[in-house]
Amino acid sequence: GAGERDARQLVCAAVRETFEECGVLLVSAADGGAPDVAALAPARARLEAKEISLAQFLRDERLVLRADLLRPFAHWITPKNEKRRYDTRFFLAALPDGQRADDRTSEVEEAGWRTAAQALDDWSAGHCFLLPPTWSQLRAVAEYGTVGALLAAERTIEPVEPELPLGGAIDSLQFAEAAEYVASMPPNIPRPTL
Repeated sequence: GAGERDARQLVCAAVRETFEECGVLLVSAADGGAPDVAALAPARARLEAKEISLAQFLRDERLVLRADLLRPFAHWITPKNEKRRYDTRFFLAALPDGQRADDRTSEVEEAGWRTAAQALDDWSAGHCFLLPPTWSQLRAVAEYGTVGALLAAERTIEPVEPELPLGGAIDSLQFAEAAEYVASMPPNIPRPTL
């Protein structure tokens, strides 16, 4: 649903964010081989600090961005009456051979790795909080038995822009899966007003 220019920008942003936030780099070396991602830690820090652009990083390290490793997954837009609004595209990618995701990011208080089903179980048990877009994507991912099946699945992506009554709590959001979201909310999870 995006034009070519926007699609390029979205893919570049997804590749940059994935590298910055979990150390996974969706590229190949200029010679077609796999890069030594661990050796790129100093460049990752410079990229995260906004000292260099993604384009400069790719040029300096002689890397080729691999848009073919990404699959569009979902599109969520923050409700109109929110103070801070986001127009967010979600992508899927398989972990490239030889790479490991890490938890070295400054953007979260806590990081860890679990399956989509485990994350949903943690939500149901009241161990974590999931915003509707995250909850929705985890449910969709959990439907598939393998990464290959998930990546191969055909999908139609329509923007989801929940509606929120003025001053309403998060459990008053209105979107297609809202009833299931609210029903899955454990009683000990705070219901912040948005």
